[in-house]
Amino acid sequence: MNDDKNNDEAAKGKASSTTPTPTPSSSSRPSMISSLRNFSSKRYLADDDDGDDGSDNDNDNDDFVFTDSSHGQQAFESFSQTLTDFGLTGLDDNDTTDTVNCDGNDNDNDSGNDDKQEEDQEKEVSPLLDQNQDKVKKEDDEAGEATHNKSNIDMTNYLTSSTSSTSHPHHRRESKMIAYHDVQKESFLSVLDEIDRIQLSTRTEKGFQEWKFTFGLMNCLFIAFCFGKYPEHFWILYAIETIFWMSYKFHGMYYAKPLCEALYYLDFCWVMNTLGVTIIVGMIALDTTTTDTEIIPVEWRKMFFIASFGVFCGPVFMAAMTLPFVAFLFHDVNTMANLIIHLMPCMAMYHHRWHAAEISAAYPTIFPHLVQYTEDLNSGKDPVSVTKVTLMVYFAWFIPYTIWMLLFGLRLPVTSKDKKKPPPKYDTVFHCTVKGGVCELVGTTLWKRSKAVSRDQSQRNDYEIRDFLLYMTGHAVMSCGLGIFLIGDILCYGGGKNVHAAVLWLATIICAERGAKRYTYYVTAMYGKKLRHAFHKLEQQQEEQQMQLQMLSTVTEEKEGKTNQE
Repeated sequence: MNDDKNNDEAAKGKASSTTPTPTPSSSSRPSMISSLRNFSSKRYLADDDDGDDGSDNDNDNDDFVFTDSSHGQQAFESFSQTLTDFGLTGLDDNDTTDTVNCDGNDNDNDSGNDDKQEEDQEKEVSPLLDQNQDKVKKEDDEAGEATHNKSNIDMTNYLTSSTSSTSHPHHRRESKMIAYHDVQKESFLSVLDEIDRIQLSTRTEKGFQEWKFTFGLMNCLFIAFCFGKYPEHFWILYAIETIFWMSYKFHGMYYAKPLCEALYYLDFCWVMNTLGVTIIVGMIALDTTTTDTEIIPVEWRKMFFIASFGVFCGPVFMAAMTLPFVAFLFHDVNTMANLIIHLMPCMAMYHHRWHAAEISAAYPTIFPHLVQYTEDLNSGKDPVSVTKVTLMVYFAWFIPYTIWMLLFGLRLPVTSKDKKKPPPKYDTVFHCTVKGGVCELVGTTLWKRSKAVSRDQSQRNDYEIRDFLLYMTGHAVMSCGLGIFLIGDILCYGGGKNVHAAVLWLATIICAERGAKRYTYYVTAMYGKKLRHAFHKLEQQQEEQQMQLQMLSTVTEEKEGKTNQE
């Protein structure tokens, strides 16, 4: 027991070497102000390693952690003054409560000992306070005018902004600061504006509206119903659908911006559908105006039938399986028109060949020899080749179209380098197809043309003649080889009824799968892709502005240098 007392007295002696060793007291303590000062200084100087994540569920002790020194000192003084006003600090400075020492004797001189201990602890804390004050002064000098401008900012915003300047900021605090920063707010608003713009353009420009979707879906279901239930009347439905969708699409193509797309109807598939509908309407008109069934000779009727079968089951049907823009998009007028004119002709020719008796019985004056034609084709007795007739029809379109494009069509969409000339008005299928990546790929692989030249050609629609000749060569090879010979002649004509039906099912599944991909893109990936594209454009604009500013500053410096030399 005595050894413990001696150790305590030795510890007290070290704390105050210049004064007599005071009698130890179990209840002696420093003043509240000194304790708060010591607490605040230590908490400020210590690194913030308490694991605070900046959330709203922090402990109450975090209110005393100040990441900014000057603000922390001011808050400490304000808090101390509040305690003084409530009379809470006088108990520590003038405490006269009787205490008992270790020997059990009364001690009436505790106030003197408390004052001495307060002085000793203030001496221990003074180096920390001096260091704190030096740091505060240094930061105030560096801040300068900015510190005074921030003096009236709300405490919450001030603490948030000051957190970013600490040497060891927490990640979540940085996230909060960035999220509520003015620049980030503007970026978020820009993103929302871009999303609204995408939604508006999708619903208005692309026709993504509820009634259009409903109409397109019900129309496809009606076509499927008529195909299975009324094969003898399906050819009339084909004519009605083709006239409606081609007229509806032509209106939009004629008023398309920036270039009119009406010349798209000079392409092979559109020309063939126009001729097919014209023949159907002509036969119906002749049937209602005259009883003479021999106005159109029998051989001509037979050639029309074979040519229609070869064209509609060959190149036109091949396009439905290979072109990506032929799909079941019920809301989109252009895509539905593409689907109708590429898929329905082959369906109509299926009934004309395999349900000829029903059609001839329902319309004996329009198709009086249809049964005979189909029997000759199915038996193989007819010497007329489907491939030969179809090739004659194809090149009857190919040659005039190529000549017209070489003479006039290639120059119609070209944007002249001379700004005085009027802008172009019309676009063609060729210019639309090769624009962009196709032109760059062909230019770099075949013509050894630089990408810069190819991009300039795509932007101005100014392509070389060899580009067009390559395009038409590919069109002929695909239409004749894959379309007429393989799909039309071998599968649909020579394969029989089951193969013809299977190919129709395959084309329908392919088109449905394309539509599913497109709707999936609308729901999931469209906004992200378009936003990235928009931000990429914004970055390019900012880079161009920076380059312009740099050029302007360079010119200004050169002018100032010349002025100084003069």
